[in-house]
Amino acid sequence: MSAAGAIAFETQRLLLRPLGDGDETFYCDIYGDAEILRHVGPPLTPERARRSFVAALRHTRAQAPREMFGVLARRGDGARFGLCGLRAIDLAARRAEAGILLAAPARGLGLAAEALGGLVARAFATLPLEEIYLDYAPQNAAMARLAHRVGFT
Repeated sequence: MSAAGAIAFETQRLLLRPLGDGDETFYCDIYGDAEILRHVGPPLTPERARRSFVAALRHTRAQAPREMFGVLARRGDGARFGLCGLRAIDLAARRAEAGILLAAPARGLGLAAEALGGLVARAFATLPLEEIYLDYAPQNAAMARLAHRVGFT
């Protein structure tokens, strides 16, 4: 992650790359899917998802990032399967919130732990952060397991 907000790195199986102009349909599909957002909130309408995409793209490209969104893709074929990033980045307080959303076919394969773990490691290595936190619903047992697996306390 650079000061310009770009996220681009690989893990063993994954590529986390910056959100780009060509990701609008994918982004809107993720944020419009009630099943994916079941622990986050109601799905966005197509117009609201489009506005959210435009804002996320703007924040990702900003010089002083408050939010960074990346597209998760498999190395090799580049197939997109989720979104992962940092939001509420507060460099003065040296903290940020991490988040991840995965399409159903990507779940249960260890990809979320690989992606989130990679994002956290990269953020601590490249940004002046002392804390990265997750905010999730108490009933989201899968996220609680993921948080524990990645090392959140």
